Amino acid sequence: MEVLTACRRGLVVVRRVPPHFSILPESTEVASGGAVNLTCVAVGSPMPQVKWRLGAVELTPENSVPIGKNVLQLTDVRETATYTCVAASDLGNIEYDAEVRVKGKRCRLAMSALICPITAGISHMQAYNYLYCATFSSTSYSVALLLFVRRERHRAFQK
Repeated sequence: MEVLTACRRGLVVVRRVPPHFSILPESTEVASGGAVNLTCVAVGSPMPQVKWRLGAVELTPENSVPIGKNVLQLTDVRETATYTCVAASDLGNIEYDAEVRVKGKRCRLAMSALICPITAGISHMQAYNYLYCATFSSTSYSVALLLFVRRERHRAFQK
């Protein structure tokens, strides 16, 4: 009744709503070198701009930020990464993360540090020390043996 009265008087009542997601991007798994699309949809009044970010790097060009929906098309995916969908209007900003995992991604050593997506450790097997890294996917499990060293036995000398 209130809206009808306002319309008859020539006034228009506009309800302003902060952005909220109607379709969230889903985390997914892709084969190394594969492609995947991440879809993000947000609504509000006014309709929000929707863009993608990888860490601090903006992936959507500033001169062409879509309104309401943005599909991030990834090709030749080689590394596991977390992408952030950002919906923004003058009433606020919201964000949501989606992880793209590479299936069967092997461990690697970089700058003397072990980088492994799931599990890493040092184990002692009787006379041997070994460093391992395990990775998992929905269809496989693999363990990479990175270092295998025979332990030397030291005897204490008595005087």
